[in-house]
Amino acid sequence: MAYYDIIGIIAACLTSTAMYPQVYKGLKTRKANDVSWMMLSVLLVGTLLWLAYGGLKGDWILFWANAVGFTSLLMLLGVKILYGRN
Repeated sequence: MAYYDIIGIIAACLTSTAMYPQVYKGLKTRKANDVSWMMLSVLLVGTLLWLAYGGLKGDWILFWANAVGFTSLLMLLGVKILYGRN
């Protein structure tokens, strides 16, 4: 494995899990007023496009990083729908 693959894997792990603290906080406090609909929308579309790009190029680090990131964004979207009106 090349050094740049290791850098990519570390970056993928960090960015893929970046939304989990916000999801946890929303579930714990049952509040999601501060989560922006625009931010969620832009990130969901952008992450979905990166996911497609990684799959089409056969770059599996990029693909799986964005698959995990997209999943965490879907969880945050669920928290926003459930608790965004408090």
